[in-house]
Amino acid sequence: MQRGIYYLAAAAKSFPSCQHKYGWAQRRAGDTLLRADCNNFVPSTPRDQKACATCVSQSVATAMQMAAAAAMERDVDSWEVNAASMYYCTEGGRSCSTGYDIQENLHEVIDKAPELIRPTAGCTSTAPQLRNPANEPNVNSWLPVCRTAEQACSGTSSRDRPWLKCSYTSLSTFWEIQRWIRNSGAVVTRITIYDDFVVQINKKAKLVPGEDWPAYKFNRTAKPLYGHAAVIVGYDNENFTWTLLNSWGTGRDPNNTRDNGITADGLFKIQMGLAGVGTPDQTYGVTCAPLPGTKSDPYGVRQFYGYKRRLPVEFVNSAKDRLNLDVACFKYKLHADDTVAAVVDAFDVMTIEDFVLEQRRRQQQVSSTPTAGSPWSYENVTYKLGENFDVEVLDKMLRVADDVFKVKNQAPYQPNMQCWHYDAMGVARNTTCDSRTGASTCLRYGNGTVGCALHYANIAVPEALTGSGHNTVVVCNVTRPFFESPRDSQPRALKRLGLVKEATGYCHQESLPGCRLSAAERHIGCNRKKYVTYVWNTPVVRYGEVGGESLCFLNGTAVDYWGPLVSDDLVNPILIKSFDVPTIDAFLTLRYLQAVNIYVQTPSRSDPYAPQPTSGTLPLQLAALTDLKHLAIRGKLKSMVLRSNRLTGGLPSFNHDSGGFGPSAIQTTLERLDLAGNALTGTLPFGWPQFSKLSSLNISFNQLDGQVPLSWIGFQRLAVLELRDNPKLSGCVPIPAQTSALLAYTIDNTQISGACPTQRLEVEQQQRKALDLLPSVFYVDSAADAASWRSYITRTLQNFPTLSGFYGEGRAGSAPKFVFKNLNQGTELTIEVQFESMNGAFCITQILSQPLGVNTTSLMKLLPQLPYLKSFRARWWARNGGTLRQQPFPDKLAVVAPRSLEVLELSGLNLCCRLPEEWSSWNKIVTLLVGGNPLVTGPLPDWVGMTSLESLDLASNDLTGTLPASYGLAPWSRNNTELLALKSLKGILEDAGRALESWQEDPNDFVPDPLQGAPPGPPPYWCRKWLGVTCDKSNQVAGLNLGGLAGNGLNPAGTLVLGVLLEVLQQLPALQSLDLSGCNVAGAMPAELSNLANLRHLNLSSNPLLTGALPAALAGLVFLQTLDVSGCGIRGSLPAVYAALQQLRELRAANSSIGGVLPGSWGLLKNLQVLDLTNAQLTASIPAAWFDSSARRAEAHNLLLAIRSTQEADQPPRTTGVAAPTPPLAQVVVTPATVHAVKQAAAAAAAAAAAAAAAASTKTDMPIGLTQLQELRLAGNKLSGSISGIGLLGGLRVLDLSGNGLGGSLPLQLALLGKLQELRMRATNLTGPLPDGFARLTELAVLDLADNGITGTLPEIWVGLTQLHTMDLASNMLSGTLPLLWGRMGAATHRLQVLDLQDNPCMDAAALKSSIEQSGITSSGSVVVEVSSIAARECTVRPP
Repeated sequence: MQRGIYYLAAAAKSFPSCQHKYGWAQRRAGDTLLRADCNNFVPSTPRDQKACATCVSQSVATAMQMAAAAAMERDVDSWEVNAASMYYCTEGGRSCSTGYDIQENLHEVIDKAPELIRPTAGCTSTAPQLRNPANEPNVNSWLPVCRTAEQACSGTSSRDRPWLKCSYTSLSTFWEIQRWIRNSGAVVTRITIYDDFVVQINKKAKLVPGEDWPAYKFNRTAKPLYGHAAVIVGYDNENFTWTLLNSWGTGRDPNNTRDNGITADGLFKIQMGLAGVGTPDQTYGVTCAPLPGTKSDPYGVRQFYGYKRRLPVEFVNSAKDRLNLDVACFKYKLHADDTVAAVVDAFDVMTIEDFVLEQRRRQQQVSSTPTAGSPWSYENVTYKLGENFDVEVLDKMLRVADDVFKVKNQAPYQPNMQCWHYDAMGVARNTTCDSRTGASTCLRYGNGTVGCALHYANIAVPEALTGSGHNTVVVCNVTRPFFESPRDSQPRALKRLGLVKEATGYCHQESLPGCRLSAAERHIGCNRKKYVTYVWNTPVVRYGEVGGESLCFLNGTAVDYWGPLVSDDLVNPILIKSFDVPTIDAFLTLRYLQAVNIYVQTPSRSDPYAPQPTSGTLPLQLAALTDLKHLAIRGKLKSMVLRSNRLTGGLPSFNHDSGGFGPSAIQTTLERLDLAGNALTGTLPFGWPQFSKLSSLNISFNQLDGQVPLSWIGFQRLAVLELRDNPKLSGCVPIPAQTSALLAYTIDNTQISGACPTQRLEVEQQQRKALDLLPSVFYVDSAADAASWRSYITRTLQNFPTLSGFYGEGRAGSAPKFVFKNLNQGTELTIEVQFESMNGAFCITQILSQPLGVNTTSLMKLLPQLPYLKSFRARWWARNGGTLRQQPFPDKLAVVAPRSLEVLELSGLNLCCRLPEEWSSWNKIVTLLVGGNPLVTGPLPDWVGMTSLESLDLASNDLTGTLPASYGLAPWSRNNTELLALKSLKGILEDAGRALESWQEDPNDFVPDPLQGAPPGPPPYWCRKWLGVTCDKSNQVAGLNLGGLAGNGLNPAGTLVLGVLLEVLQQLPALQSLDLSGCNVAGAMPAELSNLANLRHLNLSSNPLLTGALPAALAGLVFLQTLDVSGCGIRGSLPAVYAALQQLRELRAANSSIGGVLPGSWGLLKNLQVLDLTNAQLTASIPAAWFDSSARRAEAHNLLLAIRSTQEADQPPRTTGVAAPTPPLAQVVVTPATVHAVKQAAAAAAAAAAAAAAAASTKTDMPIGLTQLQELRLAGNKLSGSISGIGLLGGLRVLDLSGNGLGGSLPLQLALLGKLQELRMRATNLTGPLPDGFARLTELAVLDLADNGITGTLPEIWVGLTQLHTMDLASNMLSGTLPLLWGRMGAATHRLQVLDLQDNPCMDAAALKSSIEQSGITSSGSVVVEVSSIAARECTVRPP
């Protein structure tokens, strides 16, 4: 409550859109900053959902758009998010009329499919249905549309790297909503539309801005019509209204068909508390920002500083604080547009409560008695209570008020309560109380109390401080302060890097005339304005000789660095243990930096020259040192030396995201880069030749791999290249074509062959020559635009005379590509060319064009010149009514195409005539897409020769005739592939009877595969007719039940080897159930079973010739639900790693020779219901980890260590993250409305205490471990030890521990198994009496305790076991007679059928028979009681 009060006081009382407050001039002037007085991120053009029910996705997309603009402080209109993708392309699909729930839409997109967060402009142009809401009702199937968009947008937004990284939070209070709007732009909310909405916002509102139109008000007679969604973008606390942005378009749009309910700008106001706006669980805040390394945040600096604009601070005590890194409190002077709330949120390092207390404390240091009414002074508050006066609630309220206001806020007086009453005489009286006297003092007159109020002193929080004389505040916990003057920021940054001890005198401006500097050379260089330009840790500059010329550090040329010289007056160098947050911040603070040397060598007492290297990964932010002008970071970094540290990760590309916008600034300035002697991994970046001034590069002694990119031939000034001691680095070194070729390079201890031979360069030259055909291959449909397009292509080709010019902009770790892109009549024409590295050369492997025509004659010339091309895809769609010229399919295309071509698409290109029969010889083609050519006529060709074909699209052509029957037997038919696998399986199996009689081919019963995107047709005949074969909804083989056929003579000789069978089964990718029980399977159980990745059910039981150990690899079958190896010859032990099978429900391995112990890690199997290990030769005890939390945690820890120990020793260590701080305890708010909740909490606490007492009395723990277990069968083993923990398995229905050497008495804890139906503990060496507590087992049907040493009498209270039908207590040492009350067990109310009391020598036979007759238990004839006339053994128990 206090946080909300403070925020309401400290924030702007009204927060409209900035265009309403200042007009559009502000936006036009480029003001896109986050403002404290208005919302600067309301889109200029609202969305219009037209006739479809897409309001939720429209609102979510708007909130994402505004959040991204707020995070980056950029123009909101440039961040438009495509709403249709997030609606129609989510899991399950939706239609125009489906609708969505807000939380569900957020979860489906942000949590499950973030790749659907796409920009409206750009890649979605390939799917125009997603960009025009008016056409959405006409789309019959969104699946192909979404697939097209997914392919086109894969480079813009993917699951791993979405266009925007978003999160969402449910908001429950109106101050939280208002705070979210001020910081992130908008909040998504549900709103109920009433029948008077179009009346209050009528036709006249269409030309009036929404914030000028009267707010929608409460109308008692209004009736709800439907649920809707919108975004809250503003508020007015003085008039109690919200401002919402709708998705119904604007009234100024001439194409908007709505007459009412819309305004000129799409905004409208509504009174707070109406129509469900702001309702908890229906109101969500969204945050979004681009990923670091993309065009919008190329160096991750915005993310590094939390997407917050950095506010300049000053030292509280500049003399003492300048070099004190422990100081975290700084002064900030509020400006005219600042509010206190905006300052608190901008720094985001203190809660507003702590911020207010800090200002109060600082003020008291200046003046002990501040003027009343001044900022941060105390003000008296009166809080009137309701009419429900509960003493406990009022006492708690007084205690909370004391804690908040008196103790924490240090108020001048103690909070107190006053109540008004009428006494028995009707006289008005007042009473006062506080936490010391208790609330009962105020309520002494009982029911005569008519009212109470709480009085306390709170700190007055102002909205703004400008002009008040108190416009400076102190902000604490600031770890990365920002100073306007580098003279303030530099000393602190240098101290962080361990370079200075004094705040002044650290600059040294020697001109470094040569390399032989004195031993007293300095670490820091400054320019004439005293700004730091280089930092450097070696006291003496080293030099080398290359080509007879002295190469010196920092004098314009690179140097091969040999290490520091030893000197008596060595000054401590830079000490950077890792590139942590403070270190990165320190480098970013040195905004004029030109050179960095971080070769760390720290003297110590034992070894003055022992290295202490820097660890961690190379931070992306280092590339920002020269390009962050919006943070006033300027400079020209020339040298970066990070040699002999512990840096890990891949080499950073240092260039922008692959958007084709040129090199970064650091690539235009850096002259020396030394990363030798670290632990860097990955491949060499393709784009590093954009370091246009780099003359020395040393990346030796790392763990780099892959080939040296031939793009490195583009280095312009590289003179020294060190690659040695990277054993996995291969390829060849491309010699730069420039006159200043490499003077020296080292490749020792690598797989690099040397300099690249000329023939590899010829490979690239051949392909570059082929690209000159592009202007003739691809054309524009409009003759008027053809010249412009051809000129653009030709000019681009002229700019890149070598192939490296095209692939040189790729990012490390991804395939390089180049995109020809030209905007023509509003449509983006593109040709995307992708490359792959092959044998040291880069080869063109993919070409994708859209929407362009293709000249098939020129295409026939292009393809033979691209011998490594794998995919050629051309798509076209009509632009402004344009059409392509008609062309026939090239008959000889299959002949001239390179053998590497696997994908060909010629969609919508106006190709005509017949499909070439000659293409049947195209045995390498995998995907063939030639749909959308309506002039294609004639019958389908017989293309059965396409043996590699997997996908064929002939949609939207004008083909005639029937579907050839040969297609069903073609090698590319998916159904045929599975048919061949089943036929192979039949050949492997030996059928001595009629088991596989139904497995007969029926070519006349042919069902073709459906086209892509179409629903599956009827199942093929093997799914319908072949016994033991079942198929899923997509007509793929999902189940093989061969165990059901074993009785009909299947495989009687036992020659079936499971490993051989697996070679066939792996051709059934959808297989989920495999039953080979009783099929005489022989041989060892292969680990390759784990290759059946979709397997849910595996039954290998009753195969005694199946031997070997249970493979640990089966733990990889993460979907496995049942596993049965009972009756097999399995030996070895039970794998502990099976704890990974979290979907496992049944595990049976009875009657086997497994042996060993029960793995404690199996206590982690949260879904296990049945565990049958009967007669499995197990030893030891049942693990406590199956029942006890501490033991289960220990077992899980041990399992984790075991798994980690199997990893490769050279795997790089993972960095341990810093735990998130524990959130502060929530403020306790006590009002009359919380009385009921407090009473409920007290009752719950009492119940918990009672449960704890009951648990302590029975020595049980909370039920954890195998809580889903229903059947536990461990009979016939050699188990021992305590079983009391089993009582915690509350879902257990069957427990069989017979034949184990458990010993001891029957655990009372078993009485906790309220669902138990079978309890079998025969021959387990039990002693002691029968527990009375078993009377709780009211579901028990079978009780077998025979062949033990149980003593005592039969418990009379067991008469309540009404479901018991078999009770076997034979061969024990029971005494006494049958309880008379047990006669009721023979009545119709009970189900008892057999009671066995034989061989209990301590029972007198005559007395026992007499008690049976007296009870009448057998009189109904439904119960048989078996007793012994003569005991076979003597009683060994002394009578009581």
